[in-house]
Amino acid sequence: MRGKVLVACGVALATPALPQSVTILHDFSGNGSLDNSGVNGISHGVQVGGYAEYVDPWTFTGGPVMWSGSAKSRVSLYPKGYDRAVVLGTNQGKHVGNVSLPGSPSRRATLWTGNGTEILDLHVASLGAYEFQSTFAEAIWGDGQVGYGETVGGQNRAIMWNGTSASAELLHPDHLGLSTSEAVATDGSQQVGSGRITNLRALLWSGTAASAVDLTPANATSANANGVAGGYQVGVARIGGINRAAVWSGTAASFIDLHPEGASASKIVATNGTWHVGSVTRNEDGLDFEHAVAWHSTTLEMFDLHTLLPEPYQMFPSWATSIDELGNIGGVFNSVGTSVYNSRAVIWTVPEPSTFIALGVGAIALLLSRRRR
Repeated sequence: MRGKVLVACGVALATPALPQSVTILHDFSGNGSLDNSGVNGISHGVQVGGYAEYVDPWTFTGGPVMWSGSAKSRVSLYPKGYDRAVVLGTNQGKHVGNVSLPGSPSRRATLWTGNGTEILDLHVASLGAYEFQSTFAEAIWGDGQVGYGETVGGQNRAIMWNGTSASAELLHPDHLGLSTSEAVATDGSQQVGSGRITNLRALLWSGTAASAVDLTPANATSANANGVAGGYQVGVARIGGINRAAVWSGTAASFIDLHPEGASASKIVATNGTWHVGSVTRNEDGLDFEHAVAWHSTTLEMFDLHTLLPEPYQMFPSWATSIDELGNIGGVFNSVGTSVYNSRAVIWTVPEPSTFIALGVGAIALLLSRRRR
């Protein structure tokens, strides 16, 4: 289904835009049919994720990459001198993730700047009473980054940064009695993630550890929050043994269940405040089959993004992973390489603003034509 177009005072207004086309970022040249790729983050015309290239039946090479809207635009974000690297989020030309030094099992939270040409080490060895053997940056918005540190004892503690390791602040909410916590998304003013007591709990912060709120619905056995924007928090709540797409507006009592009837599972992984994106799984012919979907934040209507994929790929699963300010959606679909599923990076794209203006002009002309008749 397409976004509605309204015409007011001679100007076309997209309210709101919904993707109408698909761009496959996976490069099928060379061994591309055997390679794997996926989009982890999307913002301002930039997509980041991973690309694993096939070498032989037992060997893949690859790592973090950046695209600018096409398969051929792919560039490596792998920093020199590191063994492993992962990029998970992007915003305004900066990216976050983690790297490992050669011979070290530890991971270090990392900020990529200069469109990926430079990296800054966000790793902190300790905060408060906690010592960290690894740190992970999960998301970025503006100058802020969120993630977590792994203690020497193997327990995670949510962390927030402001562009440097020295700016790191602990978000772990001691007042909630959690044994672990992780922050995985931010919109600049709020942060979301999860923590654990005996089960997983969805968490919301407003910039400090003391501000943490437990969003877990009373009837859920567990929950986690994955995205935040525009006053909405999104994620998953497990109710009645089923993972169900969840939306909150700041409190556990505000929980809205968006799980569609007949589905075996659903989840929301990101939001831009207008659209919530994720996937819905249905059992078809005895097999669980996942579709990338988007829910409108106000009407709660669900749109099946999977149907926009080229027809040959609609036979295999897909899922959304991220959404940008304009409504472009990053994700992954599966296709068959040899005898196994291979993941493929994809973006569902909204029309350019000029497209809406053209549609508006056409609508006005049609209206005038009808009046003349």
